[in-house]
Amino acid sequence: FRRVLFRSVAFPFCAALMFSSEWLLKLYGKGFSEGVPVVIGVLLCALIQCIGVTCGPALQSKGKMWIGFYYNIAWGAIFLTGAALYVPRFGAAALSFSGAFAYTATSVWAFWYLRRDLPPKMLTQAYKAVALAILISIAALVLPPSLRLVLALPAAVIAAFAAFFLFAEPEWRRIMWKRKSTP
Repeated sequence: FRRVLFRSVAFPFCAALMFSSEWLLKLYGKGFSEGVPVVIGVLLCALIQCIGVTCGPALQSKGKMWIGFYYNIAWGAIFLTGAALYVPRFGAAALSFSGAFAYTATSVWAFWYLRRDLPPKMLTQAYKAVALAILISIAALVLPPSLRLVLALPAAVIAAFAAFFLFAEPEWRRIMWKRKSTP
C-alpha cells in the first residue's frame, strides 16, 4: 500500500513541478529561467528512482550482491558516458538527463532480471510507469512555456489518475470505486 501511495503522490507532484518549472525558476531571477530542462531532467530522474527503488533491496534479499554491484557499476558507467559526451554541449541539462537515462536503463534491466521473482504484472507495471514518466517529461519539454504553466494542474491530475490505475492492484481499485459509489 505504501508503495502505491508513494508513487501515486510522486507522479502528480513531479508532473506539476515539471509543468510549472519555468515559473518556479523565475522566482530566483531571470538568469535561472534557462534551467528548465535541468529541472525537468532532475524530476524525471526522481520518478525513475521512485519506480526502480525496489530493485536494489530485491537483489540483496536474493543474495545477489555481485549482481547488485554490477548494477551499480553499470549505472555509473552509463551516467559518466552520457555526462562525458553531452555536458560540453548541453551543460547541466546533460547531467540531469544522463542520470535519468542511467536509472532508466539499470531499472529496466534489474526488473527484467528479477522478473521470475516479481508478483504477477509488476514487470509490466514498472515498464508502463517508466513510459509514463518519460511521456510526462517529453510533454513538459516540448510545450511552450505559457501553455506549460496553464497545463500544470491538469497534468498533475492526469498523472495522479494514471499512476493510481497503473500502480493500484485491481482489488484495491474496486474497493475504492465501490466506496465512492455507495451512499
